[in-house]
Amino acid sequence: MRNAPLLVSLAVLVAVGIGFCRARVQRAGEQLPAFAPPPGAQLDALNAPLGSAVLAGRVVDIDGEPAPDVTVYVRSNNLPLWTRSDAQGRFRLEGLAAGPHDVALVKWGYPPRTAHLEQPGEGLELTLAPPKPPPAPLPSIRGAALSGRVAHPLGDPYADPEGYEVQLEPRTDITELQGAVLRRVRTDARGFFTLEDLAHGDYRVRVVPIWAESSTWPDLISLADAQLEHTAQSPDFVVFGLDCGALETTVVDAQGAAVDGAFAVLVDASDATRVWPPRISDAFGVLHFTDLPAGAYRLSLRAGESPVAEVLVEVEPARIARPQVPALVLRKR
Repeated sequence: MRNAPLLVSLAVLVAVGIGFCRARVQRAGEQLPAFAPPPGAQLDALNAPLGSAVLAGRVVDIDGEPAPDVTVYVRSNNLPLWTRSDAQGRFRLEGLAAGPHDVALVKWGYPPRTAHLEQPGEGLELTLAPPKPPPAPLPSIRGAALSGRVAHPLGDPYADPEGYEVQLEPRTDITELQGAVLRRVRTDARGFFTLEDLAHGDYRVRVVPIWAESSTWPDLISLADAQLEHTAQSPDFVVFGLDCGALETTVVDAQGAAVDGAFAVLVDASDATRVWPPRISDAFGVLHFTDLPAGAYRLSLRAGESPVAEVLVEVEPARIARPQVPALVLRKR
């Protein structure tokens, strides 16, 4: 019985705890706010997108013959419905609401036609619009082969070994469907070219180096050959003369020795955006630019870490300009 006081104390504590918890639960229930039940949702009545009406019948052409493969299209309650007529022109659409309806008939080769129906029904006969007239035939395109050659005014040694691009641009309005369109053809290393099927027409002719392929600059064609009238009576071989010159010079150092590997850039003096592909002097210090339209050019030279040397050059047609360029001061490492 020595533990009797301890047991009594524990029983009292348990009883007090139970009473405290019961009082807290009862008080919490008394303090909860009361909420009114939410009102019921007010929804509009739903309209079924499909009705019970039927639209059926057949489609005929303007001669009263059955019209197969006609699309019959109608909208009911903003819902698109369509079907296609069978081999006898019959069609059937179900699930339509009460009318009125606009029924569209669509078929390839016929203008669309719309029929207004106050109420859908069965046994209807709908008539296609008259067929579209056949399109006007395209004008026949007449042409013939054309061969030719690009002739350099300074002779073959100064012609570009990679050849040229000959461009034939119609001078007439291409929307007239006469068959004349822009044609481009490369020449071979000797300047020869062939077009198997050039449409007859009046052409503006351009000749550009291969490095300027598909562009219009620099145009090397002579003014006398810049237009071509290609007809059934015209010759099938033409020669296009070029109107251009060339530039040659020798690059030396301060001691007069040839400079191998000098880097040269040539720019049109009147338009800095027109830059020729750079050239490198050979073992004898010689560098050259060919296929240059007449005009003024700015030639810039540099070798290694030497300062840039610059000279203004005037190029004349069918002539070789040989400017004296400043000696390059080569820096030794």
